Amino acid sequence: MFFNFTKEKIFFTHHLFLMIRGGLPISEALETLKEEAKSKSFKKALDDVLKRVLEGESLNKSLARHPKIFDQFFQNIIKIGEES
Repeated sequence: MFFNFTKEKIFFTHHLFLMIRGGLPISEALETLKEEAKSKSFKKALDDVLKRVLEGESLNKSLARHPKIFDQFFQNIIKIGEES
């Protein structure tokens, strides 16, 4: 079954930006956003992303492990943000 994660990704992206801009560490922001996720699939993906980020993997590489949710375009935007 295909589920459109567009609304969740918009919420995730906007709030991740605000939290990081406000000085919250990425791991705390991801934990908060994971708890706010509506769908089980999105929550599960964020749980995996959080674990990998805590292990030292970049956010981009962690998100890339979930291409059905975070497509190449989204991954590239995150990668650009990490590099700047």
